[in-house]
Amino acid sequence: MSASLRPRTRVTVTAFRDFLHVRGNPSEALLTALQMQTPEANEGWAFRLLDTVYADVEANLLAVLSDPPDLLLMTGYSAQARGLKLETGASDLMSPKFADAAGHVPGPAAGTGTRIENERIDFAALRARLGEAGVAHHASGDAGEFVCNHLYYRALRLIARQDAATTALFVHVPAIAGTTLEESSASAMTLEEMVRGVRAVAAALSTASAM
Repeated sequence: MSASLRPRTRVTVTAFRDFLHVRGNPSEALLTALQMQTPEANEGWAFRLLDTVYADVEANLLAVLSDPPDLLLMTGYSAQARGLKLETGASDLMSPKFADAAGHVPGPAAGTGTRIENERIDFAALRARLGEAGVAHHASGDAGEFVCNHLYYRALRLIARQDAATTALFVHVPAIAGTTLEESSASAMTLEEMVRGVRAVAAALSTASAM
């Protein structure tokens, strides 16, 4: 089956700017690389670069969902990612240990542990497609307790509340091979591998949603 997307599929990809000790956020580099591809490859695609700030999450999501895309692929960096880290759900937890890029630290009572599973995606089928495409990846039931997880949690909540047809997924990416961040990361991928991987994720989800 072709990895190219059908022209009518509308995809929005988000990524984060730098935060904490992470300089040169791999997800931002990935977003830039995707944007630089051909107009034909990017037909129906939109891109949004976000600050790693809790307070901005709701407004960013409302802007995206004001004209809901078919697919919302959110990306961010994780030192624990071994290839593409496919998050199967998110929680309302926000860690009081880490400040966001604006310096905000959630209080100790932030979140109750409520979790939302992403039931719109057949992760076994998605992983099979990525395996066929040779994309390094793994599924994860822990999206963390930082802004990435918060964005995913709020996205799943808002999509359900609006009864939107959007399929959303958060994909954590590892370090980019050859960068200083690789030294403290569980794995690394080349930028080209990340681009190919995200395109493969979008193609697989597009095919599934069209069935």
